[in-house]
Amino acid sequence: MKTQKYFSLQLKKASKHYPAIIALNLVLIVCIALACILVIKQNVGSSDKQKIKIGVVGDMSNTYLDVGVTAVQNFDSSRFSVELVTHKNENEAKAALKSGETTGYLHIPSEFVSAVREMENIPLVYVTNNAPEGLGSILVNEMALTISSTVNETQRGIFALQKLIREYNKEGLRVHTNNINLEYIMSVLNRTNNYKTEYVGMADGLSSGGYFVCGGIMIFLLLWGISCSSILLKKDRALETLLISKGQSVTSQIFGEYFTFFILTFVTFLIFSALAGTVLQYTQIGINELDYRYISDFLKYMIAISPVLLMITSLQFLFYEMISGTVGVILSQFVFAIGTGYICGCLYPSHYFPVSIQKFAAVLPTGIGVKYMRQTLSESLSGMTFVGVILYFVLFIGIAIAVRKHRNEGAII
Repeated sequence: MKTQKYFSLQLKKASKHYPAIIALNLVLIVCIALACILVIKQNVGSSDKQKIKIGVVGDMSNTYLDVGVTAVQNFDSSRFSVELVTHKNENEAKAALKSGETTGYLHIPSEFVSAVREMENIPLVYVTNNAPEGLGSILVNEMALTISSTVNETQRGIFALQKLIREYNKEGLRVHTNNINLEYIMSVLNRTNNYKTEYVGMADGLSSGGYFVCGGIMIFLLLWGISCSSILLKKDRALETLLISKGQSVTSQIFGEYFTFFILTFVTFLIFSALAGTVLQYTQIGINELDYRYISDFLKYMIAISPVLLMITSLQFLFYEMISGTVGVILSQFVFAIGTGYICGCLYPSHYFPVSIQKFAAVLPTGIGVKYMRQTLSESLSGMTFVGVILYFVLFIGIAIAVRKHRNEGAII
């Protein structure tokens, strides 16, 4: 009876603060939604997407080099995403790089063509700023390999054919040289026809849009605890000791307070998912996982990810249990949300990070939680992910109980 009464009192306390919490989070969710839309637009391919500009420095007076670069610009499939900008010299290329006009530049050595004539391979040099590797850098590196292989292999084949004609005195073959060379060049440039590309999703079988929607939900959930400080923050811990003296155990206190917070969280997420479903069931936004869905689908998804809500809310409850002071607990949650949200792929694709960081992020609560969300959305939830979420929930609640018991034992003594 005492536990039920304490739980009902906590619910009444939460209901008084709930309107203010909802108002604050409406602003937060609009900001996160706008950020997700911006990120999705930058990462989902579109016909009007700006091309990446790469500079090229080399002796363009050389016919073979000029033809090779021109062929890449006009025939290669990379021309749809990359624009080559020729520079007179390296100083001009460096100036364009520093000003941000180009992402980087390729320096083609002056002896490049002569080396190919001798069947030697001199690699091209790619120069860029010291920036973290991202999508742009990956495309640029791919472009460097494209130019190197195209120009190098094409010229190697052309020169080899001409050498054979001279050595074996087969002048009659010269008539067909141009046609053979053209066919050779086109076979190199049309390399995309030699294989079939199958898109399996950005992560856990999701499209880019679905990936970042899950990331946005996780960021909102991580920041949710900050807005609930009026419910979770205690200015005076003396009530805890008083309740213990009246027979209210620490465990019943923790569960009464925590499940009040969880119910508040769960109801809020159901409300927001219903609102999202109401709007999106009549609107297609280009995200496969959300288009042509009904309100019931959004509600079912929110219910399906309730274990993640349990885990993250228990972590946020633990923050309030361990840290005293409004500034300290809010700042800690904010730093944790942004820091782990970033490396776990909520704000930026995680596969761009080093493997060591990816492995570390995968075992964090945020990493496991967002993976659970993605797998649930793609209907590929694994047992290990579910077990990981539940274990974290049990761990956080257990620590919260231990912390309060230790604090109150000290107070009683």
